Amino acid sequence: MKKSKTEATNISRRTVLYRAAILGAAAPILGSVIGSTPARAAQQTQEAVKYQAKPKDKQNCANCKSFKAPDACETVAGKVAPNGWCSIWITKA
Repeated sequence: MKKSKTEATNISRRTVLYRAAILGAAAPILGSVIGSTPARAAQQTQEAVKYQAKPKDKQNCANCKSFKAPDACETVAGKVAPNGWCSIWITKA
């Protein structure tokens, strides 16, 4: 027996409430995943960016856009020296 178009789109009240409850329960989990800080998500290992504790020419962590004093970086995981350097160095504007 073939259902008409209106019968096929009817959703029971129980189904609507069930789906709403599932979405409501998932919202805090999704919010914590989506709301995580982008800086943490984007951090790379020191090995991956060829970090070194000495500058390269006039480039060093202290004059890099991503550096956060006294010893942190938005894009590189772990502690970094202000006088260090890595391959993703970006000049401060």
